[in-house]
Amino acid sequence: MNSFYKFPRWMLRLGVLALAILLTQIGPSSDAANPVGTVHAVSLYAYGTIPGGTRTALYQNDYVFSGQVVETVEKGGLSILFNDGTEFRLGSAASMTLDKYVYDGKTKKGALAINMVNGMFRFTTGSIGKESVQLKTPVATIGIRGTDFGVAVNKQTGNTLIQVFSGAVIVGSKSSNAPELVKAGEYITVSAQGTSIHTAPYFITPPSVGPSANVMSAESDRDGSGGDTSSGGGSSDPGNDAGSSSTSGGSSTGGSRSSTESPQ
Repeated sequence: MNSFYKFPRWMLRLGVLALAILLTQIGPSSDAANPVGTVHAVSLYAYGTIPGGTRTALYQNDYVFSGQVVETVEKGGLSILFNDGTEFRLGSAASMTLDKYVYDGKTKKGALAINMVNGMFRFTTGSIGKESVQLKTPVATIGIRGTDFGVAVNKQTGNTLIQVFSGAVIVGSKSSNAPELVKAGEYITVSAQGTSIHTAPYFITPPSVGPSANVMSAESDRDGSGGDTSSGGGSSDPGNDAGSSSTSGGSSTGGSRSSTESPQ
């Protein structure tokens, strides 16, 4: 008889249990263990919190992960470069949650979902399928079409301004069933009461943190639309009442509101 069968049963059971525990430890990694991008640049301080983890400082070349909450301090800024080349910037005192990121470099397919809680942001698309990108604020949802755009979210109300620099976005709101198409050179205001589209280039100076990793962002940085690289954020404070803040960038060339607006 094979000597294997001479071991007591309790020893065999103990071995099986130990093997099961070992397999759970070396099994497939969770999303929180797989980097989905890196920190491209930081101004002053920024912080990240992964699911189940503690809040830690973020530095250039640090990894970012699905489910991570990312925050910047007052006058701070952060630029994230995702694995597909998408660039996402946070301005001063901004907060967002990276709800989901999946990307297959061979097929260019995947999914990206970001929840912009408050502050100023800039998004420039990479190689990921545009139909798979879903961005949201407390009052708006944003779908993209090969796009470079800025977003300002009021911390108190969630009211949102979205300015398109190139391409187009499709904006939905809780107050309207019909999404709005916003094209380059336009911006849209979104609140709990509804939406309104205006023509007013560069109503905000979008966040710019160091040299851009994206060609489109780099071009707009050179022409003065990229923002103040020393502070990481625009000069328009999304916490101010509409019409009360002064912005830089381009001047308004038309539309029903001035270029100095910010969310209420």
